[in-house]
Amino acid sequence: MIATLYRVKIERDHTKAVLNEIFYKKKLKTIRNTLIREKTMIFEMQTAKDIRELYDFLIECLKDDV
Repeated sequence: MIATLYRVKIERDHTKAVLNEIFYKKKLKTIRNTLIREKTMIFEMQTAKDIRELYDFLIECLKDDV
């Protein structure tokens, strides 16, 4: 009985880890696509405001919503 409960806990933890991995892969893909799409604009950034806006966007993408 105890072994079964422990196995359920292990499976639940494994499922959570897999879901978190999928969630973060989606976030990283969003960031990557944005950086590729905006490559020219990023290279042309000259003001601190532009760089801060990009930084804030990237941080927002990585915010832990779970």
